Amino acid sequence: MLFGLLLTLHTVRAQVLFKGRILDSVTQQALYPVSVENLRTHQGVLSEKGAAGFVGDYLLFKHVGYGNKVVQVKFGDENKYHTVVMNMKAVLLKGATVRKGPSDYQLDSMNRASIYEDVIGYEQQNPCLRR
Repeated sequence: MLFGLLLTLHTVRAQVLFKGRILDSVTQQALYPVSVENLRTHQGVLSEKGAAGFVGDYLLFKHVGYGNKVVQVKFGDENKYHTVVMNMKAVLLKGATVRKGPSDYQLDSMNRASIYEDVIGYEQQNPCLRR
């Protein structure tokens, strides 16, 4: 009885190789490399390396421009070839101010370059920054 219980517990915690492909939901094209992280151990790999987890573990799939996808590793997954479909997700960028003309930093750099121009033979390489 005890041996059967230990065998069952060992089987439930058996490590499973999670094999399959990861696709874009619209084009059905393969995505790679996709970051795959085991949420229990926090170990990660890239998708072309294959992912491993224990039964009951959750794997987090991440790719730039796509929403994260979480998949649970289930008993019997070692015999399956999985297809994970990821949906595109908009990436919002913070606003930026673009100014015309050289910045204060660029002006300071040009002044310093002109001071040492004779010593090191420096020439400005970007004609739009010259005054």
